[in-house]
Amino acid sequence: MELQELPFGLYEKSICTSWPWEDKFALVKDAGYDYLEIAIDGTPEKLARLDNLQEMKEIRRCSEKYDLPLYTFAFTANRFFPLGEPDASIRKEGIRLLGKACDFAAYVGARIINIAAYDVYEKPGSAETERLFLESLAECADLAASSGVIISLETMDSPFISTTERAMEFVRMTDSPFIQIGADPANITAFGHDPVTD
Repeated sequence: MELQELPFGLYEKSICTSWPWEDKFALVKDAGYDYLEIAIDGTPEKLARLDNLQEMKEIRRCSEKYDLPLYTFAFTANRFFPLGEPDASIRKEGIRLLGKACDFAAYVGARIINIAAYDVYEKPGSAETERLFLESLAECADLAASSGVIISLETMDSPFISTTERAMEFVRMTDSPFIQIGADPANITAFGHDPVTD
């Protein structure tokens, strides 16, 4: 497939946060993009979306009205609730939130959830945090399967998963069609790797 034939989307974080969904979708359409990528980070107002059925209905309505699909959905809240966190309460909350994100994606029509692939955030990882990450990921694969969406491991700005090659290790170990890779060329390059070769 030629690069120009690929759908080109706009990331929600590039739009004013306070705008209503109607205005966000109208902007994306008027600017000529093919889709909108919703973003849910760790802020309380963004996390509240996961329980707000009215907002989910509004997102779906606008998607249909403007003929703008929601192919992907960025879920970076797990940065603050990492799947490899040794503190079980934080780790379990990360799994719970990712399960709710799967339900949210299925409801609004997004097929892929891009997650920030950290075992732990802003502290050193270990063989133990990697093991916990893999165990949590297996749980999340089951949640994704039950919602019919794919969890995509984004290559990050950390040594844990900074290349697609490294991400593939977890895809293979999880051995689920519901765990895949979201390669971020900028993060791969920032970590000193060649994104083309990777």
